[in-house]
Amino acid sequence: MNRDDYIRTNEDQETIDLKEMIEKYLYHWKWFILSIVIVMFCAYAYLRYTLPVYQTTAKLLIEDDKKSGSGTADLAAFSDLEIFSRISNLQNEIEWLKSYSLVEKVVEELDLQKRYVVKARKFGLPDREIYQDLPFHLKIHDTITESSTIRFKIKMESHRRFSITYKISDEDESDPSLLSFGQKKNYPFGTISLERNGGTPEPEDQQEYEVFYFSKNRVARSIIGNMTIAPVNKESSVLSIGYKGNLPDKNEAIVNELIRQYQLDKLNDKKEVTQKTREFIDERMEVISEELQAEDLKSLQFKKENQIIDIEANASAFMSRETEIDRRIIEVEIQLELARFVDDYLNEYPSGDNVLIPGNLGFQDQSIARMIDNYNNLVMEHSRMLANSTEKNPMVMQLNEQIESIRTSLQRSLQNLVRASEMELTSLQSREDLFRESLSKIPDFEKEFRDIQRQQQIKETLYLYLLQKREENEIVSAATISNTKVIDQAITNSAPVAPRKNIILLASFLVGLLIPAGAIYLQDQFDTKVKGPKDIEAAGLPYMGLIPRTSEEDVRATMRDPHSLVVEAFRMLRTNLSFMTDMTLQGKVVMVTSTLSQEGKTFSVLHLAHSLVLSGKKVLVIDLDLRQPKVAKRLELDNVAGITNLLVDDATDPMANIYHNVGADHLDVLTSGPIPPNPSELLLRDRLDKVMETLKSEYDVILLDTAPVGLVADTLIAANRADATLFIVKSGKLDKRMLGTLRELINSNKLKNVGVVLNSVDLKNTKYGYGYGYGYGYGSIKEKKPWWKF
Repeated sequence: MNRDDYIRTNEDQETIDLKEMIEKYLYHWKWFILSIVIVMFCAYAYLRYTLPVYQTTAKLLIEDDKKSGSGTADLAAFSDLEIFSRISNLQNEIEWLKSYSLVEKVVEELDLQKRYVVKARKFGLPDREIYQDLPFHLKIHDTITESSTIRFKIKMESHRRFSITYKISDEDESDPSLLSFGQKKNYPFGTISLERNGGTPEPEDQQEYEVFYFSKNRVARSIIGNMTIAPVNKESSVLSIGYKGNLPDKNEAIVNELIRQYQLDKLNDKKEVTQKTREFIDERMEVISEELQAEDLKSLQFKKENQIIDIEANASAFMSRETEIDRRIIEVEIQLELARFVDDYLNEYPSGDNVLIPGNLGFQDQSIARMIDNYNNLVMEHSRMLANSTEKNPMVMQLNEQIESIRTSLQRSLQNLVRASEMELTSLQSREDLFRESLSKIPDFEKEFRDIQRQQQIKETLYLYLLQKREENEIVSAATISNTKVIDQAITNSAPVAPRKNIILLASFLVGLLIPAGAIYLQDQFDTKVKGPKDIEAAGLPYMGLIPRTSEEDVRATMRDPHSLVVEAFRMLRTNLSFMTDMTLQGKVVMVTSTLSQEGKTFSVLHLAHSLVLSGKKVLVIDLDLRQPKVAKRLELDNVAGITNLLVDDATDPMANIYHNVGADHLDVLTSGPIPPNPSELLLRDRLDKVMETLKSEYDVILLDTAPVGLVADTLIAANRADATLFIVKSGKLDKRMLGTLRELINSNKLKNVGVVLNSVDLKNTKYGYGYGYGYGYGSIKEKKPWWKF
């Protein structure tokens, strides 16, 4: 065989296998239709009563404060304040947006603890939740305990009055109360009333409503569970805020309010820093103002006492160099004063209080300014986390450690700055003393006046510096805006995201197909019964033919119909039998047996005998099943004397007990006779051989109806008298594993010329591909299956 023929043969085999597989499932098409109808109906009911879920989305831009400049270019002149220097982290912002504290503010603002439901008045319609255009509002006048869910049932008795009941969790429902709109009602959990919403139509009479009151925490958890927040992409700082719910207007209100509360929180954080700075500057200005007034008074008194109007002009040139040193002394003293101020401020609050430090005071050492800014950022982050957690939270404890570390470093840096400033100040004062020695000719009162002026100038410079910072802080406070921008307000898709009607219907159709297909597949996988010729051939056994299933119990009735499928099948079996042994010779013996009882041996023997008679043979049927004989009963013959009598009495003529021309000419029958107590021993006698030799000389073919080979040894004892053996296997009864017993019998030569005949095959069931070979339709075969069987 060349390669093309080989490929073609494989393709033909695959086509046949595919055809058989399709036919196997199409045979049960009614089950597929029924399954699809049931599953599709369930899907329709699910779609009918399931509320649609809509997806609402908004987009929010998060900018870094340094990059955005808080939206005001004019504030570049005040960049030394560094109030807008915090860099935003998208993951932190996402956690902030999903925090319980923020969502609970949304719940309070939108009054989401109450859920209003309109009961359906027509059968088959689902209940409907309403959010806008409420016919009334449930007012709570006292604080309700939020440990349980409260359900109120409201029935409109008229346009002014209604009946109301309540139920708390699993408790029994209360008795109804008849109230009017606006009337308060005291309950164990609080005082409530119903207020009419004047902007909506009056509720219809007998209309029923349900109002659920949930705890704030439960509503917040539900909102967070239905919310998704994620960056639009990896390179973008735009957040996509999504929310899923049954009501589009409620979804949009929740998302928009969440963004608004988030922006308010951001603004409040920034305003808190400016407020702390304002308080610190006001406090220091008050102290410096008092000191400046004291220096002014001292200068005035000195001039009055010494009658000084102006410093002599001849000392101005000499003092110019001293002025430069004085300027530097002033700068150093300012840094020293600021360092002491901040150090004293930290010492006023013990470690662990985590108070904000006034920032942006103008330290020349930028590392101190950055540490103050980082410290304030961590303190604000600590406050936000405590709103949703406790001090025992690992993240809070970690923040405390970071705050304490920065505080220690800051105090150490301030102390270093104080020491460095004091050393530099000492050096400058030493240099100044040198100039003072040069001024020894200047009167002592002029030196004293210079000291007074210097102190006056220092205080004045500090006062003006703080005054400038206060104005800058006020400008920043007034111009503070959020570093977030709403790109898209909450928008709801017109099509619901769940349930997806097309997908559910398609899935239900596929499930409707898969359920019976799976059942058929599992049935085939767990079914170990012999069903068709392939099972016989797979066991390595010779296959002779099949016999169609018939519901006709009268054997003679099927014999009278020469065109029935049963008769046609035995004609085919008769033909195949001639290939096993030469049927033209006189006295051929064919033994018919099976593995189990009730597999159709007697039925097959009688029909095969009838078919052989029609071919011109003289046939004798011997019922050699001495334990459960059935031939006599099937043919309605007396079983008084038979083969048993011949085996027991050697003197009896072998032709004595034979029924002649039973049902057809040249068809004789030798029944079993009385059931012996020792059938196996009886078959072992030589008398059986003598009887068989006599009968073989009189008949062309002898058919032996024997006992099942898998139950007793009788058949194996008589097997050596047969020229051929027909092994009957009933479709759907014999276990495939029992075919191994037959194979062993053949291999051990205990049975000769064995051919397996598959009996009771349902030709209408084409799933195994056995409905071939007969072009006559189903004839008289009319078998009805129970409706529950495949």
